[in-house]
Amino acid sequence: MEVGGPRRDARCRRALQGRPRRIPDHDKERWLPRSGARGQLGRLWSAEGFALAAGLVQSLVVARALGPDLFGVYALVFTFASLVFVVLDPRSGEAVVRYMTEFRAVDDLDRCRAVTRGGMLLDAAWGAGGLLLVAILAVPSSAVLHVRDYAVLMPVVALGMAATAPVATSRAILGVFERFDVVSNLQFLVATIRVASVCAVALGGFGLPGIVWTLATVSAIECAVFVAASLRVSRQNLGGGIRGASLSALRGRRRAILGFVGYAGLTSLAASAFKQLDTLLVGVLVGPSAAGYYRLAKTLTSPAASVGIPLQAVLYPRLARAQSEGDASGGAVIVRRVFWRVELPLAGAALLSIPFIAPVIRLLAGSDFVGAVGPTIALVVGVAVAFATLHQRPLFLVRYKLRALLLFTVAMSLGSLAVFVPAADLMGVDGVAWARTAVLALGVGAMAVYLRSRES
Repeated sequence: MEVGGPRRDARCRRALQGRPRRIPDHDKERWLPRSGARGQLGRLWSAEGFALAAGLVQSLVVARALGPDLFGVYALVFTFASLVFVVLDPRSGEAVVRYMTEFRAVDDLDRCRAVTRGGMLLDAAWGAGGLLLVAILAVPSSAVLHVRDYAVLMPVVALGMAATAPVATSRAILGVFERFDVVSNLQFLVATIRVASVCAVALGGFGLPGIVWTLATVSAIECAVFVAASLRVSRQNLGGGIRGASLSALRGRRRAILGFVGYAGLTSLAASAFKQLDTLLVGVLVGPSAAGYYRLAKTLTSPAASVGIPLQAVLYPRLARAQSEGDASGGAVIVRRVFWRVELPLAGAALLSIPFIAPVIRLLAGSDFVGAVGPTIALVVGVAVAFATLHQRPLFLVRYKLRALLLFTVAMSLGSLAVFVPAADLMGVDGVAWARTAVLALGVGAMAVYLRSRES
């Protein structure tokens, strides 16, 4: 049984639960998109492209300043904290998009505000929980990862991650109202502050502690600007702020919403092994220097996330709206256009970049990081696979196929864990990278077959 089920008839829901507030006719334009999908995606990609370039510059400057050994410590400290937060992440932003879109379809402002407040509270709760858990596990985990002398930095890293927890719901709210112009402007601002401050600290000789504290401070700034912007936009469009919103307005839908959040959170938990444990395993099995090579390889292949996040941010609300309106054919047209016009060209571009990887790493990171060439090539192939299948997760979410998505993710994570250790023993860091790509390709292939079978 899929979570949520078919959408109930709007008139029956109003009769049972009271007539919701409706949007006045003169405010209807606030719900309309500010521009077409191409313009919105262009804004996000320009911001993500700038953030990507800034992040690459930042990582290369930090790598040169710290060297392979300390850069490996940097990678392991951040990856461990990230793993904890991914494990706890309820993916509240996805639930906010799904249910705000549904309630928007029937002009139910009270429930829209309640969903907004619930998402913010949930983000704050899991952020605090992640900070506490990292602080508790810092000493024992640092011993396992061979970075015992840097255990004190793990709670600082977690502090920054806890600060950014509400950003997920904030971006979701802005996405529902298609205010991607706001999202892109804030991304430009935050990326500029981050790269300028971190590079200044790294080149100034403040070492790893200075870099960690700087990143935590910038994370707090990021949270402040995104939350403020999302609350302002929601107040303008929902006829009031979330302070007076009551979660009781969600009575009758709480079980479906919590089920959605639960499945999405479990999916994120299962995916954490695939996204984070590989770096930690490299550190445990091969050493911090190899973990530094692998971290650099993942940093250089980050366009997968930088391109995929904007595309899914635009695609998901539109597919959700088509699903809410019962327009299955319209949703299929959107997916086909995105696949042929965006995803496949991106996958081809990723593969064409492979010959340039070795000279770029030697030029930008230095000859000390030549060990990152092999894993980078393997991960670029994985990037191409990810580009070609960016539409899959939004399709699973809007069709309420959360249980199937969870099972696929668990299978991929268990498969990755099964092959990472022998791959590291046989081929070192290169083996882990190729194992990651192979498991990803098999997993998304199976997901494509499943989605196709459910269409027939």
